Amino acid sequence: MVASSVTEGRQQQSTGRPSASRLHVWTLMIGAATLFGIVFAVQHYAYLRVRDVPAPIGPLLAIHLARWYLWVALSPFIFAIARRWRIGGRRRWRRVGIQVVAALGFALLHAVLSAFVDHAIGTTNAPLSRTLTEHIIALFAGSVVAYVAIVAAYHAFEYYRRYRRRELRASQLEMRLAHTRLQVLRMQLQPHFLFNTLNTIASLMHQNVDAADAMLAALSDLLRLALHSDGAPEVPLRQEAEFLRRYLDVMRIRFGARLTTHLHIDPAALDALVPTLLLQPLVENAVRHGVAQRLDGGCVEVRAERVNGTLRLRIADDGPGLPEGWSEAQHGGLGLRNTRARLRQLYGTAHDLAVTNRPEGGVELTITVPY
Repeated sequence: MVASSVTEGRQQQSTGRPSASRLHVWTLMIGAATLFGIVFAVQHYAYLRVRDVPAPIGPLLAIHLARWYLWVALSPFIFAIARRWRIGGRRRWRRVGIQVVAALGFALLHAVLSAFVDHAIGTTNAPLSRTLTEHIIALFAGSVVAYVAIVAAYHAFEYYRRYRRRELRASQLEMRLAHTRLQVLRMQLQPHFLFNTLNTIASLMHQNVDAADAMLAALSDLLRLALHSDGAPEVPLRQEAEFLRRYLDVMRIRFGARLTTHLHIDPAALDALVPTLLLQPLVENAVRHGVAQRLDGGCVEVRAERVNGTLRLRIADDGPGLPEGWSEAQHGGLGLRNTRARLRQLYGTAHDLAVTNRPEGGVELTITVPY
């Protein structure tokens, strides 16, 4: 009926059964008719008592409930005309004329049916003083007003339903766009990492064949993990940590004793969701700009802990630190820019990323995301 949503409408066409939304609308209309019938009956009863007219509440309640239930019975035809001859667009005045004729016709029909019902109830309970014709005339004006109110309520509900439908479609499009952007960002990182690793293997081939062979084996394990990923924008931290460990295996083969790594992953944080391939490019930055810049090597430390309702990730190195005048906008690399873009896409403003020099030397990058 009038409140069927896009999905519900498709289900209704395929099954032929009334949707849950349609049943809700019918329930709402019957409930509203019952409420209006009771209110009008009480009002009518109070009016008659003020005028000292005998007024048994039972017949009055039956009369007014019957009048409103008649509107419920007529509503499918009213809604069909209102939908078919919606006011606005082309031939506006023709549509207005049809609606006026429909209003007069339905009001007269309702007045006639109500008059017969009223007299039938009044004959057995409380006889009415007016003739049937007088009663129809008296009810006609009120029926016109009721018809206009019903049509106005229908159009208001239709506008609201279309607004919600557009809102749902916009939300779905926004989600698809966000997913596409995340996929593009992720695809930028994968070849970036792969090319860097292959270049490292190529250089090792002329220096240490055994190390190059071990790095190829570690790289194959790493790629196997990447290929088993289902492309989801987020993965559990335990999966991301496992990928990082395989990557560090590759880096330790390259740097040997020059690279020391420490991973401190809080067990309570292992089930937290993080962006796919989040840690690897950031650790790669720490290795390249921290450890690789020192002749005697250095240390990279990764910490993950749950803090209240957030997950805090920290990646630190003991390298030379950020040079004076460094800014992310001008000097930040692909990994950092990509990470910030992905965090913004996934979490909006509900995240934080900060890059600072450590007092004891080196750089610390801190990421805070919702747990």
